[in-house]
Amino acid sequence: MSFPLQEGPPCLDLANTLVSDRPGRDLLMTEVQLADWLHIRGIALDGRARHPTVLAELRGLRAVVRELVVATIDEEALRPEAVSTLNATAVRAATAPQLIVGAGGPTQIEHAEGTPVDQLLGDLARSAVELLAGPRRDRLRACAGPACRLLFLAAHPGRTWCDSRTCGNRVRVARHRARTP
Repeated sequence: MSFPLQEGPPCLDLANTLVSDRPGRDLLMTEVQLADWLHIRGIALDGRARHPTVLAELRGLRAVVRELVVATIDEEALRPEAVSTLNATAVRAATAPQLIVGAGGPTQIEHAEGTPVDQLLGDLARSAVELLAGPRRDRLRACAGPACRLLFLAAHPGRTWCDSRTCGNRVRVARHRARTP
């Protein structure tokens, strides 16, 4: 099964690795799947992706992100424990601008503290914080397709499906069949 790729924040990309409630539709079940997911996104963890704790941490972050995004979509209160977990993960990506003076003059780089895994998890959590607290929050949607669990940012207010060619067609075909004797 391929990974659903969308334009949008990385946190939704992570959340959408849980495609549906049906067995076998979790795209982050093994270290190999994690390595593939990271490779597709151009993220290198130099063998660390095959470590079971990285997979467990990423799946835990995914659960928190999904919980908070779905609560936001449903206009429910955000569970304080989930918010605390997200915030604690976000600070793992400790980056600070650094001034570097070279032959071409001064330039700025981002200097990261911590491990590449800390940076990955922190960046994903920061993406979720920015999404949930930012102006795009009102565009968050959960696909209305049957058995689809994908989350997305709607390009327009009436959009209800993650993809009109797949989930949208399934719903339209089901409605047509229900009307046809």
